[in-house]
Parts: sequence; structure tokens; C-alpha cells
Amino acid sequence: MKKIGICTLSEACNMGALLQAFAMQETLKKMGYESEFLRFEHCIIDEEDRCTPEFIEMRKHLNFSDHYYNPNEDKYDAIIVGSDEIWNVLNVGYTHIDEFIGYNLNAPKIIAYAPGANQTNGETFIKYYSGNRDLSHFTSLSGRDNNAIDIIKKVANVDAPLLLDPTLLIDSYDPYIEKCNEKNFILVYGWFFNDEDKIAIKNFAKDNNLKLISVGFKLGWCDEFIGSDIFRFLSYMKDATYVITSETFHGNIFSIYFNKQFVTTTHGRIKTREIIERAGLEDRDCDSSKEIALKLNKTIDYTNINKWMENERNKSINYLKNAIEG
Repeated sequence: MKKIGICTLSEACNMGALLQAFAMQETLKKMGYESEFLRFEHCIIDEEDRCTPEFIEMRKHLNFSDHYYNPNEDKYDAIIVGSDEIWNVLNVGYTHIDEFIGYNLNAPKIIAYAPGANQTNGETFIKYYSGNRDLSHFTSLSGRDNNAIDIIKKVANVDAPLLLDPTLLIDSYDPYIEKCNEKNFILVYGWFFNDEDKIAIKNFAKDNNLKLISVGFKLGWCDEFIGSDIFRFLSYMKDATYVITSETFHGNIFSIYFNKQFVTTTHGRIKTREIIERAGLEDRDCDSSKEIALKLNKTIDYTNINKWMENERNKSINYLKNAIEG
């Protein structure tokens, strides 16, 4: 059995970061590979204020290496770099280590699987690394967003594929989640809602006799908070009557995955806006609080969206298999 190292932000206290890491691990397992997450002493993630006991507990579901990575000693058949925002050099929340662009890694195959760049484009990336770093250590290249594709084109002169976030590679999360006992509720997932948004959301909930439940971010104006357990998040996301999310990439991802009637306020956030556009759901983005109720009352037909998601999943898994085996 081939052993795969995964190089990503797997130790972040962030719901999306943990979910994409878990999804990659489980996808590789289903494909017949053993995998573990590489740990780097020199990668510092500045999220101490968000590292709740629940986030720490969630890490037990990830298979971490029991020591810091040593390229002279640790042997893998392939190393996957990605996904998450590891190419967004404008994100100051973590150390931008050379390993995230393929350096100091020792394996026959070094694969960039859907790294995200968010607002970092090719010019910004090149300026940040001052021409001293390129992408030549990768044997396969791909991106999660258009700016990552732009980076690859400008730095490596390669037309790379745009792939799915690892969370969308799993065809069913049922084996991992418990049944949600709550009924008739709106799941609210996001860190920013203005006063007008809050009023509109509360009025919609009242008019429809629905409880407001927040997850991940404790929002005092909601009726209940369920914490930061990633599997509880998935169970509540699956059973929610409606979902309202703000700027969060994975809030939108899982709204689409679970075929929810949802709205979002992306506030122009590139990675979030892009994923709803790829699914043909850009009309779910609310520019004004006045649109929240109107759009929630407009039912989404997921027939073609699910076909798109299945096709993109097959494309992404085929890329991964070919990158490892090719």
C-alpha cells in the first residue's frame, strides 16, 4: 500500500481547514492509500483565540505524523500539498513556509491538489517570493480558485485544472455524522452580519416559526449555539430547513453539497463568490438585507447542480489518482 504525506493547514482551529483535511484523508483511504499529515515546527498558525477544546478534540480524527517532518528520513510515495488557502500570501494568519510551494519535500511525486490563493494573484505571488521561489518542485499542478490557476500560469507557464475542494470529494458523509435531533431551524454560519441582516434574519425566522441556531461562531442574537464540533456541524447542516452564511467558503460549500435552500453574503470575498458562481448559484448572494427573505423563499432546483458536482468530483479524483500513479 502506498503511503501519502499530506501538507496542509491541518492544525488550524478552523472548521473548514479541519473538514478539508479530514476529507482528503478519507478520500485517499477510499482510493486504497495510507496517509498521514506532515507537521512542521516552523509553521506557526496564529489562531490561539479560536483554539477551543472542541477544535483540539477534532484533531484526533486526523492521522498526524508523530514527529516533525524530516525530508532526509521520512519516506512517502507521494506528498500532496493542499488544499486550503496555502497560496494566499496576503493571509497573515499563518507562516508561509516553503513546503507549501513544494520546497524541502522528499517524494517521487509532489502534487499540488487544489491549493487556494483567494485574493493573491500571480503578480502578488511573484512579488512576495521576489523571484527566488517557483513551482518547479511539483510533479502535478492544480488549483482551487482562479487566482491559484493564474499563479500557476504566470509562474510555471502551465494551464492547470481547476479542481474541487476536498470536502466535495466525499460522496456521502452519513458514516461520519450522528442524527440531528433538532427540527424546524435555520442554521446560521458566519462571523459577520450587520444590524440590518440580523433584523431581517430574525424576522424571517419568526414569520416561519423557526429557531435560529448558530454554529462555529457564537452569535448572541441567535436562539442557540452548538459549538465547533465538525461532525455536529455537518449533521445540523444536513437537517437545517434553511442555511444562512456569511463570507465562509465552507458554509457555501456544504450548503450546496447538502442541497440546502440557502442565502449568503459574500461581501465580494473572492473564494466564496467563485464557488457559488461555479455552481450557478450567484443569485443566492445578498447585496442587501432586504433580499434575504425574498431569496430564501425562492426554491433552488439542484438537478443540474448535482450533475455538475458529480462531474467535477470524478474529474478531481481522476486527477488525484493520475498524479499519484502516473
